[in-house]
Parts: sequence; C-alpha cells; structure tokens
Amino acid sequence: MTVLKTFDKIEADIVTVTRREKSDRLSARVRLRFRLSDQQDEDVGEMFVSIELIEKESYRWRRTKRQIIDTAWEWLDGYFDGASLGFEGENLFSDILDGKHRLSYCGLTQEEEHSLQQELLKIEREVAV
Repeated sequence: MTVLKTFDKIEADIVTVTRREKSDRLSARVRLRFRLSDQQDEDVGEMFVSIELIEKESYRWRRTKRQIIDTAWEWLDGYFDGASLGFEGENLFSDILDGKHRLSYCGLTQEEEHSLQQELLKIEREVAV
C-alpha cells in the first residue's frame, strides 16, 4: 500500500509551553510551516497547533521538545487526512459529513459549505500549478 504524502515539513517552532501545577499534563502551542506536496510554487503554509502531552517533570527538555514537535506534525497529518478536530468545527478535508443539515453563518448547509470548500481547494491547487 502506498501512502500519499500530503505536505512537506519546512519548520516547526514551539511558541509556548505550559505545565499544569501538580500534574504531568503539558500544553504547547506550535507554529508549523509546510508546503503542500502537489503545489508547484514556493508558497509556504503556516498553521498554529495546540497540543497536550503527558510528560514527567523530570524528563529532559530535548526529549520533550522533540515529542511536542512530533505530536504537532502528527496532528497536521491527521488534519489533512480528514481527522476530527475534537470540537464542533467541521474539518474541511473530511469526506464524512454527519448528516445534520445545520445552517452555517453564511446560510449554507454543512454539505453545501463542504462542497464549496472542496471546489475552492481544487481551484486553488489548479492555479498553483
């Protein structure tokens, strides 16, 4: 089975790290810079990702930093594969609609909005080529 690569990693910067008191839970905000794999031009995408990890306070920073960055890239990979965002928002890359025809803020059903976003993404990629 061949795995299609959705994006090329360019850079990851940890913006903030917060450790909760009396807990091994760590929250981090990471800026990811990437280029879509099928894009011909040199445009670079950027996304800020918030993640949480369970990390013992005694662990070394280099290992923790590597784990934060790896988790952020995994999240972005899942996002482009259509993974759930974990809240009410619809992942535009998801092919699965929940069947509820709620209206969005612009008066479209989720299905119509998803279709429109897919068309816009297709046009954007065609223009980039």
